Amino acid sequence: MKPFTTVAFAILVLVGLVHLLRLVTGFSLEVAGHAIPLWANALGAIIAFGVAFKLRQENAG
Repeated sequence: MKPFTTVAFAILVLVGLVHLLRLVTGFSLEVAGHAIPLWANALGAIIAFGVAFKLRQENAG
């Protein structure tokens, strides 16, 4: 993989893992006084891992 692709892949996987961490621990998150539901993290994890998978798949050939 090219260096930029490797960095992008690593960042996307890290973001996905942070989303999964919140799902597993269930800690509450508020942004500007609004509670962020856990399903938003599930969606974020799916998107982050999906994009990382497609990026790796596209780069592999």
